[in-house]
Amino acid sequence: MKQETTKDKLYKGKGLIDTSLGIKIKDISYPFLLAMSKTKIKYKLVYDNQLEKLEGHPCIFISNHYSFRDTPIVCNSIKERAYILTGKQPLRPEDDLFFHFYGSVFVDRKDKEDMALSKLAMEAYLKKEIANIVFPEGTWNSDPALLMLPMKWGIIETAQKSNAQIIPMTLFYQRDKLECHIQYGKPRLYPKGIDKKEAINSVRDEMATMLWNKIEEEYKGKEIHRTDENIKALEKDFISVYDEYPKLDREYEQSIIFKPYPTPEEVFEPIKKLGLKR
Repeated sequence: MKQETTKDKLYKGKGLIDTSLGIKIKDISYPFLLAMSKTKIKYKLVYDNQLEKLEGHPCIFISNHYSFRDTPIVCNSIKERAYILTGKQPLRPEDDLFFHFYGSVFVDRKDKEDMALSKLAMEAYLKKEIANIVFPEGTWNSDPALLMLPMKWGIIETAQKSNAQIIPMTLFYQRDKLECHIQYGKPRLYPKGIDKKEAINSVRDEMATMLWNKIEEEYKGKEIHRTDENIKALEKDFISVYDEYPKLDREYEQSIIFKPYPTPEEVFEPIKKLGLKR
């Protein structure tokens, strides 16, 4: 099925979001799609704490992103219907079907105009009291050195404009036990006037702390040596999630990682092209 972004829809004269009938059809298909999605998980879901919500505010659920299993796990863990902010990408037929009929706002992650329009679509669903699911890292985190990738702060603005609460959650996979531990952060409201960059960094820090606490818990009482063998094993584990989903374009996914500041390589690239030495 064609993955139409918000920009595609508007250029074709379609509405910003699904029609009332389209939303109703997705509401009806929702329980069947959830049941279908469970076949993708293959992990026992362990809830480390209770999900808390603020009354009278629609929910934006944000999660870390590690593999293709994250989406069905989050959808089965939030206890309500939602629309997923979904980056355009090659998908297996059954996954494509799920994203289309569960409810997605497809976005071209390299098109700034489309990204801005997709936020308007998400706000429109929130104003209809339909929750959002967002993976604000923008892509899979396949870097063993980072608990969380940098996150874009547009989600803070979306929450402000729609009077929505942001509920962070983390997924921690214990692959040897075939368990995925789910933790929920406290729901947050963001009044206008706050520094959006500081706000998203605060959320990211909270999520990284939640993940770090799980790592400490898993290795409590064990002596850990950072040997080359350990590092290679960890890197192999991270790379294996790509091997499980060969349709994913790893080079493309790496290229869209959000970098708040330019890397040294980017800074010196023009000098390299001139053939000059640093």
